[in-house]
Amino acid sequence: LATSTPEATLAKHEAFPEFSEAILDELEAMQPPTVAYWTVVARRVAYPALFGPSSTKDEEWQKSALRRLCNGLQGSISEGTGDGSQYMCKGVMVELAAALCDPIVADAQQRLFPASQGEGPLTKSARMLLNLGEVAVAVSRAVAPPLLAA
Repeated sequence: LATSTPEATLAKHEAFPEFSEAILDELEAMQPPTVAYWTVVARRVAYPALFGPSSTKDEEWQKSALRRLCNGLQGSISEGTGDGSQYMCKGVMVELAAALCDPIVADAQQRLFPASQGEGPLTKSARMLLNLGEVAVAVSRAVAPPLLAA
């Protein structure tokens, strides 16, 4: 029986960091529901390579990438809420929220953005999404459960 996972096998390839970075770049360009499918790949492949303990990326790169990732996921979730929004099924919203609130992202925020430096990008994105409920009809019911479930 094979003892390594596909992710571990892929991680040994020399182009793995660039591949993982390309996955994050693609997330920014995708629209729902396609982006939800790719968040699963990003969480299993790109997040560990770019934000995990074995990452070869420097701290400034990681900070910038984490900000972009959180802002992009926040924007995708926001598109599916409120009046005049595009339709987004709950499964898509749950996958986007899970990608935003992933433990690797939370650990990276804690490591890269200590509380003494102010609010990190994950905290800011989650706060902004939850604040949508105060200005738009039925947003609380659409956004809060996926964020809390993630």
